[in-house]
Formats: sequence, structure tokens, C-alpha cells
Amino acid sequence: MIEKHVVSLEIAKQLKEAGWTKETEFWWVIYDKDWFLAHIDEGLTDTNNQIPAPLATEILEELPKGKIRILNRYKHYEVYFEHDDKLPIDQQYITNMSLPEALANMWLYLKKEKLL
Repeated sequence: MIEKHVVSLEIAKQLKEAGWTKETEFWWVIYDKDWFLAHIDEGLTDTNNQIPAPLATEILEELPKGKIRILNRYKHYEVYFEHDDKLPIDQQYITNMSLPEALANMWLYLKKEKLL
């Protein structure tokens, strides 16, 4: 089930609103008022009715290299971002049951804080 490997529709909308521009392999597509997941090879052409649904690996590629740690604990994922010493806090972490959701929330946090 691919839904476990991509972000939810809600998070996908937040990513798009925050400025996500990277091409993704999967997209949330609306058809007759219902959203469903489609692969890029399915001939998607109307980008007005599509929202990127990134995989965990696609999100990880957009996060700062060498500053992200991922832990799998107690059936949930913890994603840590280690800040530079100059910033007021040492690290930020996001916890979620889904790795794509945890990584996406970290991307959203870093974008909001202008750390990307």
C-alpha cells in the first residue's frame, strides 16, 4: 500500500503551500471530487488538480546533509535536526508514526524557520 510510503494529502497540501518544488514520483490527484494517489508514469498532465506526494527519500534529499538523524523507536520515528552552535537551540525533533510525515514536518519546520 503506497499510502504508507508517501505523505498524507493534508501534509502534501502544507508542503505545496510552503513552497515545495521538487518533482516527486507520486501525486495526489483529484478526480470527481475525490483524491487518490497516482504515479507520475500515469500520464498526469493537469497540474492544477495535482499535489506532489513525496516519498521519504525525496524529502530527505531536500533536508540539510549531515544534520538530520532518524531514530525508529517504539513504533514511531524521531527525526532530529542539529542546529549550528550560533542558534539559540541545539536541536529540533519531530515525532510521527510515519517516516514520510516526520520528515515532511521537519522540512516544514526548517522552511518556516528559514533554515533551508
